[in-house]
Amino acid sequence: MSTTAVQSSAVPFYLSGDGITYKMLVCKTALTFNLTKQINIEQTDCGGIAGVSSPEWNFDIDAVANMTPDAGSAVSYEDILSWTNTDPAVVLYCRWNHPDSAGTNFKHQGQCYLTNLRAGVQQGNAMNFTVTVTGTGVLTIA
Repeated sequence: MSTTAVQSSAVPFYLSGDGITYKMLVCKTALTFNLTKQINIEQTDCGGIAGVSSPEWNFDIDAVANMTPDAGSAVSYEDILSWTNTDPAVVLYCRWNHPDSAGTNFKHQGQCYLTNLRAGVQQGNAMNFTVTVTGTGVLTIA
């Protein structure tokens, strides 16, 4: 059996304010995708009846803060901070797919919000941050 591993750098993560022009989140160190559905079973005299929720999804992303990203093509920490701190919340579009240009192996795309941001720096290390990107609606996968 042959194995082809997908390298992190081959699966960039993008954010967009308009769903047309996407910027890459650069210097990521980790990305975790989470997709869940809640199942509630109500016991009746007819037996258990299951109710299933709509999918809920999010990305947890760790990255090093890049204060000088490529203008127009990369997301900076300043962008992340601004989008997270806006009230009311800014609806964004996110995309994570492989290969990068076509997404024929897998695709994760949809509308989202930045819902959690933590930043910090330790002595002798680069500034880093963690951001949660929470999706709205059904994820586009094809």
